[in-house]
Amino acid sequence: FRLPPAPRYVIRTVGPVYYSETRPAELLAECYRNCVQVAVDNDIRSLAFPAISTGVYGYPALDAAEIAVRQVQFSLLTHPSLERVIFCCIDEPIFEIYKKLLSSRMFSVICCSIRPDAAEDLRKNIGATIGEGAAH
Repeated sequence: FRLPPAPRYVIRTVGPVYYSETRPAELLAECYRNCVQVAVDNDIRSLAFPAISTGVYGYPALDAAEIAVRQVQFSLLTHPSLERVIFCCIDEPIFEIYKKLLSSRMFSVICCSIRPDAAEDLRKNIGATIGEGAAH
């Protein structure tokens, strides 16, 4: 995602391996919730998420995106300090999934970007590691 050389904050999370977990949906949702909580606890107002677990961890992109959007939607309602959440989509198929899911939502603060466009937003809005958002 071409992050700047010295970002202010990076919240790391490791999503579930889809085919080896007994409750992957719950664990994936927990990744998003934990990252949001770390951000809120540290007065971070803007977050960017990749499509967690959809690469080598094998999570189906549509299922993962539905979980991501649902968790972010809830987070925006329950944490008014969050001003913007960006979904960084690495390719056109992932972008289209998020675009479709977000078009039915009323949250204009949610942005959807393909990787090249996301780089500039990331450069402006995130950047030292402050916490872990991993599922437990």
